[in-house]
Amino acid sequence: MPRKSYSAHWYDMTLSQRLVYVRTRNEMLDEIGTGDPKPHQIYRMFTALQQIVSGIMPGGQPIFEDALDNPRIRTLLRIVKLLPDDRKAIIWCKYRHEIETVMGVLDNAVALHGGVKPAQRDEALERFRKEVRFLVANKRVGAFGLNLQHCSYAIYYSNDFSWETRSQSEDRIHRAGQTENCHIVDIICSRSIDEQIHRCLSRKEGLVEAFRARIGETKDLMNLRRWIDGAEDDNISMSAS
Repeated sequence: MPRKSYSAHWYDMTLSQRLVYVRTRNEMLDEIGTGDPKPHQIYRMFTALQQIVSGIMPGGQPIFEDALDNPRIRTLLRIVKLLPDDRKAIIWCKYRHEIETVMGVLDNAVALHGGVKPAQRDEALERFRKEVRFLVANKRVGAFGLNLQHCSYAIYYSNDFSWETRSQSEDRIHRAGQTENCHIVDIICSRSIDEQIHRCLSRKEGLVEAFRARIGETKDLMNLRRWIDGAEDDNISMSAS
């Protein structure tokens, strides 16, 4: 099998975005406390924080009227410009609104998500194979069963909280029949839940389970805030395999 290489591109939230993020993190963590939170409570907090760094308010409204003002979108477009002109890429998104936003700023792309009918799904995949340069997909729909050996770049616009889903999505391009080295690129918002998601994935850990273990180690809310934002000293880069 060809090798896999990993790289990451960091960006900072805008000031107004950061203020929403910090307020939401503190309020939801205070509500959870340091007892024995249920997995759905943790998941709800992490989802809210992940959506904020992606550009969505907790209520569902976009933070940015113009998608090009979103630093996450600007980071994606910067990565796209660095790709070789003759290479295709799959862009993995967790949320439907992310797919729609990316499709709105990217040319030469097709989308794959739960709202795409089977016939349209097959047509989109065929277009990606033959003519279109980018496939913008949700991992819940595309992480299993697709054979995308003709593509050697995978860009993670956002990640799930599960190593299994991440591993399966990487295998869509890194599989038998692939002739090129595979390049895996992550977009990470600095000092945010993105850092901890990436760290847990690098350790092949589930985020919710890791957080529950952290609560068992400390009852300090300040420490938990730092943990959520990945404020630890260890290296979070993925290792090539």
